[in-house]
Amino acid sequence: MDKHILHRYLLQELHDREAQLLKELDILREDVASDTKSTAGDKHETSRAMNQLEQERVLGQLQNVRSQLHTILKIDATLVSPSVGFGSVIETNLGIFFISVGIGQLSVGGTNVFCIGQDAPISQFLIGKSVGSYQWNQKELVIDKVC
Repeated sequence: MDKHILHRYLLQELHDREAQLLKELDILREDVASDTKSTAGDKHETSRAMNQLEQERVLGQLQNVRSQLHTILKIDATLVSPSVGFGSVIETNLGIFFISVGIGQLSVGGTNVFCIGQDAPISQFLIGKSVGSYQWNQKELVIDKVC
């Protein structure tokens, strides 16, 4: 797996998520602005309160995505190290892992890659390791390549 391609793909994925959340937030705000006070009563107030809660949920997700983008921008895709660390792409017998941000599995060019944060248990296990065979969760984990 080419680290440069993966890094660019992950950045684009996060930018796309950010754009989608901004679009969702605009729609919610437009709904509130177009909702007139002519509709009186509990239904109207409940609708406004639910919209406010939804805006808060979307703002929380937006803040999370922006934090992830900030983290990804710290990765130097040109850096290659013989041992696993933040920003490493690790090819193993259990799959390909990118120690970056925890957004789960991505399909990049038909190849599945697990994007995991530094705090994930498998990240904690992998950090500092190099090519070789290890025991993890009562399974053999073989690191074939670190880049």
